[in-house]
Formats: sequence, C-alpha cells, structure tokens
Amino acid sequence: NQNTAADLSGSALTVKAAVVNVTGSSQTGAVTATITPPTGGSPISVTQNVTVAANATATVTFAPASYPALTLSAPQIWWPYQMGAQPLYTLNTSVSQNSTTLNSSSETFGIRTISSTLVGAGGNTPSGVRQFGVNGHALVIRGGGWDPDLFLRYDPADTAQQIALMKAMGLNTVRLEGH
Repeated sequence: NQNTAADLSGSALTVKAAVVNVTGSSQTGAVTATITPPTGGSPISVTQNVTVAANATATVTFAPASYPALTLSAPQIWWPYQMGAQPLYTLNTSVSQNSTTLNSSSETFGIRTISSTLVGAGGNTPSGVRQFGVNGHALVIRGGGWDPDLFLRYDPADTAQQIALMKAMGLNTVRLEGH
C-alpha cells in the first residue's frame, strides 16, 4: 500500500503481512520486511515481533508513522510503457524464530497513483464517462484480450513477438484469457 505525493516527490509505504501459526500452541517470532530499490540501492529493512495464537493468523503492519524509513524521498515512479519507465521495487518478507527463518516471500511492485473520475456529463452520458489517470496524467485505456498458445506450448520468441505487436497497435492494457 502506498500514499504518493501529488508532485511525486515522496511516497509513504505501508507493508502488511499475514503470519500463520499452524501449531497447537502460541508462537512468537520476528517478521522482517525489506524493500530494495529498482536500481539495487540501499535496502530499507524493518522488523517487528509478533505473537500468533495457536492455529490462527495475525496481520503484521509496518506503517510509516511507526517506521519512518518507509517514507521514501524521490521514489522511482512507475509509468505505463508509453509514458515512461516501469521501475519495480522488491519486497522481501520473512518470519523467524531464534534466528532461524521459518518462511519467506518475495514480490515486486511499482510506485504509482491510479485515479479515475467521471467527466463530460451530457445527453447520452448523464453521469459522464470514466477518465483514468496515472500519476496525475490522463490515460486513455486502449486494450484487448490475449490468449497465449491454447496448447500451452510456450515459446519466448513467439511471446515477445506477440507483445511487440500489441505495443505496435498502441495497446496499453491487456486482459489475459484462458489459463
């Protein structure tokens, strides 16, 4: 979750992780979240102890109010491919007990702000039409559906060619079909 400044000068990140205890007794451990910038710069790491009741799930939240390091200055902003670069941050989370890592996960994410409003109310559209925006800039959605090879024969060169064709058609949104 993120709250990015309107001028894109900063972004306050909130990290939430579900910690599951499948044992019959209460367990205590340390949950760590590490965010690495797209260019591999200095990672931000935060840790919080958590106790999870027997056979239960607890949500651990790292919020900027408690962890100021999660407020990024001059973040690398993600844009649709026609509007700029798509830098992705990496979020690694782990839970450990007595310095032994029990489980971990890794995800990538982009910092961006998506908005939509109704504009242009008129005779045929009394409520208006939906206008989308990315990072404060209007975005016209041009999309289509795509179904990779029906027989699941993956070919990287063929996939790259199909994606290049979609870009050449000016599409900026693709809905995956089938599998």
